[in-house]
Amino acid sequence: MIGKTTQEVGFWLSSEDRNKVMSLIKRDGQIDNLELQFKIKDNSIISTLTTFRVIEIEGQKHLLSIIEDISNIRKLDNEKNQLLDLLNESQKIAKIGSWTMEIDTYKVHWSGEMYVILELQNNNGLADYEYFYSLVPEKEREMIHNLYLDSVKNKTKYLCIHRLVFKDGRVKWVEENGINIFDADG
Repeated sequence: MIGKTTQEVGFWLSSEDRNKVMSLIKRDGQIDNLELQFKIKDNSIISTLTTFRVIEIEGQKHLLSIIEDISNIRKLDNEKNQLLDLLNESQKIAKIGSWTMEIDTYKVHWSGEMYVILELQNNNGLADYEYFYSLVPEKEREMIHNLYLDSVKNKTKYLCIHRLVFKDGRVKWVEENGINIFDADG
């Protein structure tokens, strides 16, 4: 916008945002990829990824701003989060958990309901294949492991019904239904 300041056109949502940016620029001389919201010509609000640089032209300092509209990305993020919330709520109602595992490392990513099923506090550091496997009775471990390995080898679905035995002796029966997803290299 040539000839008018961003304040004159009402670009900033709040003077606090502008003051924060100006303070950072004075301190650092530049800002890279700062997420900000601005009001545009039609009075709608857009989310942006903004970079600021102080540049000098003919001995005068100017502020160069590069603004990328990321409103669609933020909208998609919000929609994704709503879908994840719906998935988590559905799993809670149905008492179904989900998990993924990186085959090379056995690193496991569990849904919130998996923690409930396995009676763990979420993110307590025990979310790994070895912990899950330790709940399986020894006599069933080889069978379960072989069923899983066969499903990976043959690129087929995985189905297994087995027990989990907790430290206090309680038993839960679980049904595992799974598919293996492979990258282009197999």
